[in-house]
Amino acid sequence: MARKSKSKPRRGRPPLPPEEGRRWTLNTRTTKDLRERLEFAARVSGRSLSQEIEARLEESVTRDQTRDQYFRNTGGYELMGLLAFAVELVERQTGKSWHTDYATKEAVKEAIAAVFDGCGSEAGEEGETLDH
Repeated sequence: MARKSKSKPRRGRPPLPPEEGRRWTLNTRTTKDLRERLEFAARVSGRSLSQEIEARLEESVTRDQTRDQYFRNTGGYELMGLLAFAVELVERQTGKSWHTDYATKEAVKEAIAAVFDGCGSEAGEEGETLDH
């Protein structure tokens, strides 16, 4: 009768499924405050600290790539930042939100127009183009 050899149980963590891929070590230093905030966020999201950091880094890099894809060399990203800043300033002054208060909404419209008026447009009058 042939003997069946018993294989030893494998040691360590079981391998990840191929779709998850291998993770590479990334060491970094941070402040105690940031670590505590990340640990709190990890608990809330149900992830490990490492998973939380990886998710946030992935989100940041993806956001940067998306921004570059849509706004590269157009000035659009900077314009959006200026518009958001204008809205924030108006809301601070009025103490109200532009989407719930009519007067604040009108003030935001004026601030947005001022941002556009202040942008470095080379067109002098209506009907002129920005071609160089």
